[in-house]
Amino acid sequence: MAGMVLHIEATDAWSGQLLGFTVSTDDVRVLIRAGLLSAFGAEGNCVLSADVQDLRAVFAALKNGHTGPLVGNTLFESGIPSSLRVGGRVDLDLVHDEKETDPTYFAAARNLLCLAGSEDGPLENAWSTPYFGSNRVTTFSTSTRQLVAQQRRRADLVLASRASQFANSAHYMGSKRLLRGFLVEALSGTMGEDGVVVDLMCGSGAATGAFAHVWPTFASDSLGFCRLLATVQGGGFTSQHADRVIASVMGAAREHAQMLLDRVGRFVEWEDRCFHADYEDGGLAAYRTLTQQFPLFPDDREQAGWNPSAEVVHRKAEPGMAPYCLFTAYFANVYFGIRQAVEVDSLRFAIERNLTGPERDWALGALAVTASCVATTYGGHFAQPSVNRVIDPQRSASRKSIRALLERRTLSVMHEFGVRLRNLALESERTRHPVVTVGGPWDSALDSLAGKLRGERIAVYVDAPYKREEYSRYYHVLETLIQYNYPSSIGEGRTPDKARGERFKSEFFTRTPSQFEQALVRVIRRVLDQKWICAWSFADSGDADITSVLAQATDGIECSVRSVSAPYEHKGHAGRGPKKVTEYVFLLDPQ
Repeated sequence: MAGMVLHIEATDAWSGQLLGFTVSTDDVRVLIRAGLLSAFGAEGNCVLSADVQDLRAVFAALKNGHTGPLVGNTLFESGIPSSLRVGGRVDLDLVHDEKETDPTYFAAARNLLCLAGSEDGPLENAWSTPYFGSNRVTTFSTSTRQLVAQQRRRADLVLASRASQFANSAHYMGSKRLLRGFLVEALSGTMGEDGVVVDLMCGSGAATGAFAHVWPTFASDSLGFCRLLATVQGGGFTSQHADRVIASVMGAAREHAQMLLDRVGRFVEWEDRCFHADYEDGGLAAYRTLTQQFPLFPDDREQAGWNPSAEVVHRKAEPGMAPYCLFTAYFANVYFGIRQAVEVDSLRFAIERNLTGPERDWALGALAVTASCVATTYGGHFAQPSVNRVIDPQRSASRKSIRALLERRTLSVMHEFGVRLRNLALESERTRHPVVTVGGPWDSALDSLAGKLRGERIAVYVDAPYKREEYSRYYHVLETLIQYNYPSSIGEGRTPDKARGERFKSEFFTRTPSQFEQALVRVIRRVLDQKWICAWSFADSGDADITSVLAQATDGIECSVRSVSAPYEHKGHAGRGPKKVTEYVFLLDPQ
């Protein structure tokens, strides 16, 4: 750790030794504000020595005045140059409006400028092209032209893909969908386009899908639905596969739905009447009555021939019993309409009875996508339902929110499933590599991969939680859809009981900051012990001290540590607005 982290206030002390010439603290801050040099720490006053050395030519350009005019000068802060000329070979426009700039720029520009500082050979005719956002790059070098072309090609592949949009319909916490190009370019600076990438905690699979456009990709997560969301963002599935799956599933699902409607058909007819009525002319009142009278597990009431507790007791003893009714018994009128719950149960039954292997995985992944899209949630997750907040007469709700809830519940799950599976198949045909999934948690995944991956350059992307959050509570409905094991149902969110081992307990869910940091350190060190590159993703809003984690993770291990960063907005939950943060990828490469 000694010498790896530098303090900006001590620039005079270290710049001459690292760069061969002295630079000012102002020059360091200019590169930080331009997004070319990552700064972290409690006051944002720390940088990495390897990052500084990589940007030696950029510091030289600043020192020698090889810049465009300053933009954004204020009384208290010097502006950022409009452009930089590095090594006499590359002119690059710098970012001044972060909101309109693709985050990919920040990783790509850093990689570009590192190359520009190392080039030699004869100069060529100037070549100018749009870069990212409104920025341009001009170069006199063939190798720089080739790198720019590679960067643009990778970005076009990743950002043109709609797969993560389909597989990320719910507001998944920590999703990297809008950072896909940034992440790919961050790893490209270390990996090139060779080697293998492992997404160790894949979550929504957005990063996995981006990596699969460039590298052979493995994905793991402790939650089964996350592994399936990663699967459906890879290659290897075709429109012909999708048509075959739909033909195998839909007829069986409709037959099953009729079996379940024999139990809850009266309630579905009541629901239909509510949806087709004017909600201001008795429709909403009728719907409130329906939600109050329809019993859900563990309620032991019987209404109109429907007793969910009795149904669940039978299926706990015999899980494969038809008709499947988990979503109807647990989540109807909570996260889904009654007909929607019937359709989810029916599709789940048809997939289980008619499909095996990859087709089963893709169908389950598409069903998880569909459930995410159709569900009515509060704050974009399943920890709390939104329905009571909207239709409870004791709470005020806008016409817009009432109408949105009722309209969402008229959506057909079967229709959405077919559309999304076909769209995912089309995207898969454009993706270079299939995603290979590995069971979690992370330590068992690394054990499994250690026996499979040998003699290759391997980067493990570690997107561990930024906060001491309990993700299994936020997405228990999707995990229950995959496991389909009729668990307990607790509280307003109807979550499985963690005390019974029915819900995954994460080591990152702790009230103690030091334990949270130690959990991060264990993951990073374990990756480095395998002599694999660790690409650790984090943000300045996270609950860990970045400097402390890096120090502990590299203690006694010879490795280089570099970073890229980009400004970003984290989406707020439960009505909270977006929060501006700095996203980092720290690249730890064992020697």
